[in-house]
Amino acid sequence: GDARIEVEWQVAADARFRNVVREGRVVTSPDTSHTVHVDVRGLRPGRRYWYRFRAAGHISETGSTVTAPPSRSMRPLKFAVASCQNYRAGYFQTMRDVVDQGAELMLFVGDYIYEYPVQQLAVGRPIPADLPAEVVPTTTTLDQYRLRYALYKTDPDLLAAHRDIPWILTWDDHEISNDYESWATPDLDRRAAAYRAYWEFMPIRWPQPPRG
Repeated sequence: GDARIEVEWQVAADARFRNVVREGRVVTSPDTSHTVHVDVRGLRPGRRYWYRFRAAGHISETGSTVTAPPSRSMRPLKFAVASCQNYRAGYFQTMRDVVDQGAELMLFVGDYIYEYPVQQLAVGRPIPADLPAEVVPTTTTLDQYRLRYALYKTDPDLLAAHRDIPWILTWDDHEISNDYESWATPDLDRRAAAYRAYWEFMPIRWPQPPRG
């Protein structure tokens, strides 16, 4: 829809939200694909918190996160490293394994999405001629990049990793397109669309909204 929506958020020291330590409101709109980023300050280091959102009479699932340990802490930190998750290849069960092993941090080092089309696969018999070969097209526009992130975030194992673990992210080439840095003729419109969708859908701070 086109409406601007007010979203309430809460951060609590317990999973039942009996001790809410931070809360507030933020307005989202189609300009940011109705995504919400909240940069919560003043939390205690080295502890788990729970968070949730409420909008238009609906309440979200509860997520949790862990704050960074104190600067002089010598406690070991259990973290996971991941990259190159291609939706059409699967393997998202590894994200569930990260959660089950109790990782406290996810370092995702690029290729969160792939721009490739998702294609019909012939399993046991040829694909009927009246079915399209590409179920999901190659991402080139802002709407397509937004839909690709939305598609990835339908996977329950990937959602579990986002729900229970804080993430630190960077991108590689496939967030835009394969080896785009070396193209002889850069496609700046496509690059801007991909960067904006990444900024909207990834758990990163918003120091300044993207322009153009």
